Amino acid sequence: IWASWCIPCKEEHEFLMKLKKNEKIKLIGFNYKDNFKNASSFLKNLGNPYDIIVSDKDGTASIEWGAYGVPESFLVYQNKIIKRFIGPINIQSLSEINKIVR
Repeated sequence: IWASWCIPCKEEHEFLMKLKKNEKIKLIGFNYKDNFKNASSFLKNLGNPYDIIVSDKDGTASIEWGAYGVPESFLVYQNKIIKRFIGPINIQSLSEINKIVR
């Protein structure tokens, strides 16, 4: 769950780009309460790590996932959340994800 106006989302972006390189991982980005033009510029400038992007204009989808805010990430396997990351993905999170997804 991310937004162009979210400073921590910019901090985690480099780690999402690294996750994108793992063929076993598909990234779905929930763009949270954002302006389409701003979100597009964000991805154009920093790169697009997402395989699919869902526009969550009113935040309903994020709330249904139980999100506290942005950024927030969920590792899902066989339609079940197996790990949740509140706040930006960092080097530790990246390492943990890569261990889980072997």
